[in-house]
Amino acid sequence: MRTILIQSQLQERRRERIQEEKRIAKKAKKAAKKAAKKAAKKAVKKAAAKKAKNKRSLKEVVLEVTKGKALNAAEIVNAAEKTGHKFSGKNPKNTLRVMLYSNRKLFKNNKGKFTAA
Repeated sequence: MRTILIQSQLQERRRERIQEEKRIAKKAKKAAKKAAKKAAKKAVKKAAAKKAKNKRSLKEVVLEVTKGKALNAAEIVNAAEKTGHKFSGKNPKNTLRVMLYSNRKLFKNNKGKFTAA
């Protein structure tokens, strides 16, 4: 009677161990899949964008465009593109805003309208 009880306990422990191993394997597989997906995303992000070759810097173009006029960021981007400036980033307005706000001595900001100082 006692040996039957011990055998059933051993079988139960084996089943639990097998189930735990399956759970661990499933988690490991999920983690590996997630890591692979993350690595693939990172590789796509790191693919270097071709840098646009412009004769003049964005700062020079914007100084010319905003001379005597108050323009918002979207208008400045349109005017800069009309002059032939090419933006290499996905969002040209962000590039422009970084340049405008980091060069406060060159550009005056009045409620989102920028002029050359």
